[in-house]
Amino acid sequence: MDPALSSLRAEVDALDAELLALLARRREVVARLFAVKDARRLPRLDAAREAALLADRRERAEALGLPVDEVEAVFRAALRMSHALGR
Repeated sequence: MDPALSSLRAEVDALDAELLALLARRREVVARLFAVKDARRLPRLDAAREAALLADRRERAEALGLPVDEVEAVFRAALRMSHALGR
């Protein structure tokens, strides 16, 4: 295989590993957040917060020149993972 391709694929794989580690960390933080909300008898899900989060991530994506709809889809998936903790 072409060494340049192998090197770039390895770089992509390393970035994917970092993304997975960040998703795992995010899930841990959300679990702690839910524990605090439960202790305070607050609802776990906050639709207004989620809407603001998605709007912010769309703005940040646009500023970075990323495809806004696809970035929103990624964060909607992250929110679905959070919601799954609430079940």
